[in-house]
Amino acid sequence: MSYNLADLFCGGGGSSSGVGVVEGVAVKTAANHWPLAVETHNLNHPDADHDCADISQVDPRR
Repeated sequence: MSYNLADLFCGGGGSSSGVGVVEGVAVKTAANHWPLAVETHNLNHPDADHDCADISQVDPRR
């Protein structure tokens, strides 16, 4: 079984890196309102979809 997660308030990607060591779990979506955080997370986790937006406006099911 596999699980897909959303990393809200993503920064450099430390939480996403931690999730990455768990077999069958992957971060598929990351979001933050700060463009630099999203850019940094994208560099560290290019396989995730990224949203630069108010997280109350992001649908984590996407």
